[in-house]
Amino acid sequence: MFVTQKSREKKHSQYQHDPIVDVDFVWEPGKRLKDCIGLNDQLEFAIASHVLEHVPDPLSWINEVLECIRVEGELRLALPLKQSCFDATRSETDIATLIDSWIMQRRIPSAFQLVDFCVNSTGDPNRPISPGARLREAFAYAIHSHTTGEYLDAHCSVFSPDSFEKIIANSTSLGIINAGCTITSVDETEFFVTLSKIGDPVYRHPGLGAAISFGQSAMDHINHMNRAWSEAQAALSEAQAALSEAQAAST
Repeated sequence: MFVTQKSREKKHSQYQHDPIVDVDFVWEPGKRLKDCIGLNDQLEFAIASHVLEHVPDPLSWINEVLECIRVEGELRLALPLKQSCFDATRSETDIATLIDSWIMQRRIPSAFQLVDFCVNSTGDPNRPISPGARLREAFAYAIHSHTTGEYLDAHCSVFSPDSFEKIIANSTSLGIINAGCTITSVDETEFFVTLSKIGDPVYRHPGLGAAISFGQSAMDHINHMNRAWSEAQAALSEAQAALSEAQAAST
C-alpha cells in the first residue's frame, strides 16, 4: 500500500522522471490518515523514508500514522543526518519547538521553520548568495506561505539520532505519543528509527482554542505561584518605600 499527499498524475506533473509508483491512497489535506485509507489499528507496520523532516507538525503526524497500526506494530523511519546534508549548520530541533507545532496543529511550515531553513542551511554551493539576500528571500518565502496558505517545501525539523530518541522519550513522558523508540542503524548520510506502538496517546489534543483542564493539583500549584508572586511584589514595594524614606531622612 503506497500513500502520498499527491496523486500519481500530480507527481508526474511535478517530477519529470520515471518510474513513479502507483498511488493507492492520497492523504488529503485536513483529513486524518485513517479516514483516507479506511483502516484503524490494522496495519502491521508503516515505512516513511525522508518524510518526517518535511512535516510542520511531526508529533501529530507520528500519531496519525500510529492510529493505523496495531499495538506492538511498528513505524519505521529513515531520517537524514544533519551533518551530512544542507542542515549541517542548523541547530537541532528541540522539544519546545515540536510542542508548539503540536499545540498549533500546523499544516504548513511556520515562519520560523521557513526562515530558519532558508537562512541557516548551507544552501547550494553552485549558487552563492549573500546573507542579506538569503534573509530577504526567506522573508518573502514566509510571507507568501502565510498569506496564501500554501505548503512550501522545507526541512521543518533537524534531527540527530540522540536528539530524536530524546524527543520521543519526552513526548511519551508527556503523554503526547505512546511508543517505544529504537535507533536501528546509522550510516554516513542517514539514520533509521523504529517506533513501536504501545497504545493510544495518554493525552489527547484539546483542540485549538479549547480550555485545558489542568487538574486540581496543577491548579493549586498555579495559585500558589500567583500568591507567591503577589507577596514578592508587595515586599519589594515595601522595601522600595523604606529605602526612599531612609534616603529622604539622610538629606
